[in-house]
Amino acid sequence: MVSKLNMILQGIRDIALIAVSVLTMSTSYGKWDIEPANYVQFSVASVFFILSIINITLLLKKVTWKGYYYFNAIVQLLPAFMLTLFGSWIGPPFLALNVAILVTLIERKEKQQEPEQPKQA
Repeated sequence: MVSKLNMILQGIRDIALIAVSVLTMSTSYGKWDIEPANYVQFSVASVFFILSIINITLLLKKVTWKGYYYFNAIVQLLPAFMLTLFGSWIGPPFLALNVAILVTLIERKEKQQEPEQPKQA
């Protein structure tokens, strides 16, 4: 089961990523003949936009299978790490959110408590 904290973190990340993706796509669209890097930028932003829409849909439907949530967070770690290394202001928040999401997805195995043995006199 996905915890409530994890769902909130994923929602924050996905809403922010959708906004950043839309802004990135709108500024790079149509400039492909001027600078081919805009084509790559538009493509990457489109992929993250689609991943975020799928993730929000799964969260709203309360899907408990964690495979996609792990996949999405891991896929987003590399670009967030690269943006952080390049000094972008947007890299560190996304890196921190994805790490927090991965940490909260990990299930903690609780120790089964053994019943106390009655003390023998």
